[in-house]
Amino acid sequence: MPQPLKYPLLGDVGDEGQGGQSLQPRSWSPDGSTLAGGLTFYPTPNSVTLLYSFASGKYTALPEGRGWPAWLSDSRRLLVARYDQIVLLDSRTGRATPVLDTAAQGVSVSRDNRWVSYIETRAQSDVWMAKLEP
Repeated sequence: MPQPLKYPLLGDVGDEGQGGQSLQPRSWSPDGSTLAGGLTFYPTPNSVTLLYSFASGKYTALPEGRGWPAWLSDSRRLLVARYDQIVLLDSRTGRATPVLDTAAQGVSVSRDNRWVSYIETRAQSDVWMAKLEP
């Protein structure tokens, strides 16, 4: 079960020796009660999905998220783009269900939950060698 945390709503939440932590708000729940975002730890690229409840004024960490969230219309589940896959995350239980293995950088969901879009970047390079004659 996810545990409530206490952080300021926005900005640096500090972490001496780690360069600070910063909340990155990303997605409002459709019912307007909760804001989802990522807590990024610098200088590493890891993040934890956080939910901020306006009713309680508290954060809940969803460790299985580790990416950028997008709410589904039921205001309970979120799709989260992680570094290696997209997962369906239950905000009440914290359970993550893999949806697609991909290096997605962001995810969005249509209002009717029938369509998902995401960004995936792939890098490719060539190495050219030439012998220089004097």
